[in-house]
Amino acid sequence: MDEAIPHFQKALQIKPDNAEACYNLGNALLQKGSVDEAIVHYQKARQIKPNYLEVQNNLAWVLAIAP
Repeated sequence: MDEAIPHFQKALQIKPDNAEACYNLGNALLQKGSVDEAIVHYQKARQIKPNYLEVQNNLAWVLAIAP
């Protein structure tokens, strides 16, 4: 994940409205334990693509378990 995160960040610099890059960055951050940052990227992905079911699922799960 350490290697993937900068690639997703770069993809978002190039194309900020890339919902898949936001979602994947959120997943990578979550795996590293950066829950708050993951939530931010899931929410951004959901704003870009409201019917993105994987994002909705992961965001709901994280919000349910996050302190």
